[in-house]
Amino acid sequence: MNKKWLIYILSSFFLATLFFVTAFADETKEEANKGTGAAFSVLPIYPDNQVNGKNGYFELNVAPKQNQVLQIELQNYSEKTITIDIEANRATTSDAGITSYKKSNKEKDDTLKVDFESLVHLEEQEVTLKAKEKKTINITLQMPDESFVGQVLGGIHFSQKPDEKEKNEKKNAVYNTFSYSIAVLLTENKQQVENQLKLIDVYADQRNYRNFIEASIQNAAPTMIKNLSIKSEIFEKKSSKAAYQANKSSLRMAPNSTFNFGLDLQNTELIPGDYTLKMTADADGKEYKFSKDFTISRKQANELNDQAVYIEKKDNKQLYMIIAGILLVVIVIVIILIKRKRANKKKQQSKKGKKRKKKIM
Repeated sequence: MNKKWLIYILSSFFLATLFFVTAFADETKEEANKGTGAAFSVLPIYPDNQVNGKNGYFELNVAPKQNQVLQIELQNYSEKTITIDIEANRATTSDAGITSYKKSNKEKDDTLKVDFESLVHLEEQEVTLKAKEKKTINITLQMPDESFVGQVLGGIHFSQKPDEKEKNEKKNAVYNTFSYSIAVLLTENKQQVENQLKLIDVYADQRNYRNFIEASIQNAAPTMIKNLSIKSEIFEKKSSKAAYQANKSSLRMAPNSTFNFGLDLQNTELIPGDYTLKMTADADGKEYKFSKDFTISRKQANELNDQAVYIEKKDNKQLYMIIAGILLVVIVIVIILIKRKRANKKKQQSKKGKKRKKKIM
């Protein structure tokens, strides 16, 4: 088979495979879109103290002791009755570097002075809507007695409750749950507050059973970070070559929040030892440089490596065989040298004995 025919066959195979994959992807997408229409919608009704127009969330200029009522319109698009759960949550920063308004298991940040959750009074924690029904709900916010500086950020989170009857009838079925969040940003004045990044801690951990180095980063100021870029490198002590590195951009942080910036070890083993993390960050144009030492103990490395999946463990079998081979060669050489030395000694003794006999004769 000549070279041209080989190229022709490989090209045809590639095009056929590409067509099949594309067709399958389009079919899957079409099937998925058939059943993913959201059952309900949420729409903020903007009050008079809304700032910066109708931007899809509440951005309000408030005052101390003010009582603020938020109105939100809910609409059921489905042909059946649905129930919607309502939560008021402080804004947090997820470990993906995204501002989140969902309920978080993270503790309240120690720099947070005005907690959005403490300001909100929910008249209803769940709302039932009949088929095609539209309803407006009221949510009350009570501002603190003393004025605050910067931003207070939170969100009203809406999620559809699963139909219990349908759930019981189809126990093994997979259910899509729909949820929405409407952010609520509160300010009392136009005073600009600079962000304040801090590197809190560095440690080894796992995400989904994969080894990571986690750098805990805090925004200690009551202001959002809308564009955060981070470059990081980890060095073994007394080494100028980076063992691990990670660069990320277009991250966001909520005011007074902390998140873990993860350095993925790419399915490799954690190696015990002393390390240094060096990091540079750009937060809305403000630059930071951090350096922090940390240690991975042998016990911790072994535990995490044992739990990790898809880990590329180093195969020391070949190394052990090489060492054993070298030792064997050394032993053989030593034995040969000892035997030669003994043989030479016997020859010398034999020669001396013959010389003595000749002298006597």
